[in-house]
Amino acid sequence: MEKKLVVFDSNAVLYRSFFALPELTTKEGEKIQAVYGFFRVCLKILKELKPHFLIFCFDFPAKTFRHERLKEYKSTREKIPSDLKSQIEKIKKVLLENSFFVLEKEGFEADDLIASIVKSETVKNLEKIIVTKDRDLFQLIEDKTKVYFLGTKNKDSILFDKEKIEKEYGIEPSFFADFKSLMGDVSDNIKGVEKIGKKTAVNLVKKIGSLEEFFKNEDFWKLEEKERLILFKNKDLILKNLSLIKLEPLLKIDLSLKESEINSIKIEAFKNIFIKLGFKSLLKDLDSLHYP
Repeated sequence: MEKKLVVFDSNAVLYRSFFALPELTTKEGEKIQAVYGFFRVCLKILKELKPHFLIFCFDFPAKTFRHERLKEYKSTREKIPSDLKSQIEKIKKVLLENSFFVLEKEGFEADDLIASIVKSETVKNLEKIIVTKDRDLFQLIEDKTKVYFLGTKNKDSILFDKEKIEKEYGIEPSFFADFKSLMGDVSDNIKGVEKIGKKTAVNLVKKIGSLEEFFKNEDFWKLEEKERLILFKNKDLILKNLSLIKLEPLLKIDLSLKESEINSIKIEAFKNIFIKLGFKSLLKDLDSLHYP
């Protein structure tokens, strides 16, 4: 059986938990609903996917190289609530204290770390599953890499593979960044090409594939005149968007599979965390897990 590595887009999981769950506090009045939700997702993943290795990636809490490329990057987002910020730090502290594999890097987002991990030679023979709520990570899907896209109260979580992306979006995952570069991304304050919606973006990507290669090789013949004019008129915008959205293995990460291995010691660590935080309902679920 092929061994599995699960990589958490930790900030995305914490955001989802913070806003989706009702307020939960400790006896001392400390808010911990995001922490509870995070560990509930961890348990769900352990039960459903039965990973052999687990890595938790975090956004560095400061500006990244993307802010240098686009001053307005994410500028329309509301500030992180202080209650959520404290819970993100708490999760990191708790995971590190219990010897879980935690990664963050100054100047980079969790997405960049995840891209560098799944493209690493160290894990090339493993099945890799990314846990997230961020569609940008769809571009990393390959034969051995999938995305576990977290659901909502009324929508189940979905495990996306290459076939699922092609069925849902009509394009290969490797061109997902090109698709997003045409559409833009409102949540990151990345402006899309005017008059290009989802359907047009899909059709263009189907015809030309890589936008970078299209502009480089000037493959005019692939498009109708109207389409060519739109793309070349917006060339600078599209290429800038691509430089923000496309995920590359930019970092050389010292990956320790031994450190990220899930075994009985790590399950015991989860147990100690749940006892300390008073998560009794999670303790019951933990008892059903069996790791050597």
